[in-house]
Amino acid sequence: MRGRQRSRGVTLVELMMSLVVIVVGMLAIFRVISTSVVATSTSSRVSQAQARSSTIIEAIRLAPAAAITCLKATAVSGWATCEVTCKNSQTAPGTASPSSCIFTANGVGGFATLRGPNTGAAFGAPVQTQQYDRLGQQYFLNTNITAPTAGTASAAYGGTYVRGAGDSLRTLEIAITTCWNDDNSTNSTNASAATTYPNHCVTLVTGMLDPTATPI
Repeated sequence: MRGRQRSRGVTLVELMMSLVVIVVGMLAIFRVISTSVVATSTSSRVSQAQARSSTIIEAIRLAPAAAITCLKATAVSGWATCEVTCKNSQTAPGTASPSSCIFTANGVGGFATLRGPNTGAAFGAPVQTQQYDRLGQQYFLNTNITAPTAGTASAAYGGTYVRGAGDSLRTLEIAITTCWNDDNSTNSTNASAATTYPNHCVTLVTGMLDPTATPI
């Protein structure tokens, strides 16, 4: 007679071990997803900051001589005045395009005057200006570092300035630092941070011939 094969079920211990393995695997997956989301968000904000810095640099390159003079003589906190000077120096004062003469990221001028996408309510009420990105993150220029007056002196990294550089001061050194804070404030001295600097910044530095320099 053939012996009948007994079927063996799963014990409670084996079931619990299987559940533990599944839970550990799911936690690892969730951690990877969370890290990926944070990295993607940071990368997006870096790109947004770079784009705004590039736009300001391009506006400075195309600015009239009177605006360049103003930018060199004025701290970044007063660059809104240079925007007005720039627009008034154009061929038909008062008729300048809103997208020209963009030297500031927020405040009364700059990106705050340009219409942007509806940000939703990620950080509060919906807004539609270019000083915000689609998620409602707000960007601003770092005003915490002042450029040295001597053109041959080294400037501290992270500043926003336009200054004459080199021995003859015939070259303009342009540094634009666009920042953002985790609490979405626009303070260069962020009260919620451990330091007196913004939480995150992107600095672009370039040079050009100074159109206001005296010809040799």
